[in-house]
Amino acid sequence: MAPQRYRVAVDGGDLAVARWGDRGPVVVAAHGITASHLAWAAVGDHVANDLTLYAPDLRGRGDSGRLPGPYGM
Repeated sequence: MAPQRYRVAVDGGDLAVARWGDRGPVVVAAHGITASHLAWAAVGDHVANDLTLYAPDLRGRGDSGRLPGPYGM
């Protein structure tokens, strides 16, 4: 299942966010330092009927790759 895609305004531009599901509890999943929201695709597909999973592309990664720093943990 393809996630819904959103852009959220942050300092310096827009942060890309993917959403799987639209019911139940809301979970926010952060990917590892060299990944993107796609790291959560299999999980999102699996849980989409039971909860809502949001997975942003963190600053400097994936579709948020052009956002200016600061980058960090």
